[in-house]
Amino acid sequence: MRVAVAGGTGCVGRHLVAALERRDHEPVVIARSVGVDLVTGRGLDAALEGVDVDNDEFFPALRHIVCNWLRFFSTHPVERGFAYAAGNEVDVDAGAAVRSVTSAHFVSELTPLVKGADARGEFAPGTPVDQVVAMVVLLLRHLDKAPFYKHVDPILDLTDKRPAEVERIALELVDALERAYAAPRKRTKTRP
Repeated sequence: MRVAVAGGTGCVGRHLVAALERRDHEPVVIARSVGVDLVTGRGLDAALEGVDVDNDEFFPALRHIVCNWLRFFSTHPVERGFAYAAGNEVDVDAGAAVRSVTSAHFVSELTPLVKGADARGEFAPGTPVDQVVAMVVLLLRHLDKAPFYKHVDPILDLTDKRPAEVERIALELVDALERAYAAPRKRTKTRP
């Protein structure tokens, strides 16, 4: 059985890893020293690469973030496994503890992008900023699992699709958020 061990290189964790190995289990070490940081949420940092959260237009930036996010999780199986495990933790308290830390990091990183867009008038009047942040977190949390694990998404069934198709569908989900939250654009007369 595969077992995630948070702090698996630490004082207690390394002994737990050794004990699991002696019992023919496969420990998956979760530690900063192996590139997985529960506190900083390395995947989100990679997704935000190339995005100026203070100045970029929101929906084009979100498209960039989503593409980076998919690329990151397709090439980082340990982080992908941890995202899945954290989202499906059976122990309620353990799951809540991990999700609260990662969710707080998501909110702290995404809120400036959303608030900047709101200040620039990019959202429809009365759009609740917290709701936009929540929808983006939900989208990212779905996309760090659904393309890689069967039965996570029985509607879109992203596991049976090529990466380019997964990206197209993910961007269509961003388009849906844009239709729901973006400020109405003024139409300009087009020439016949």
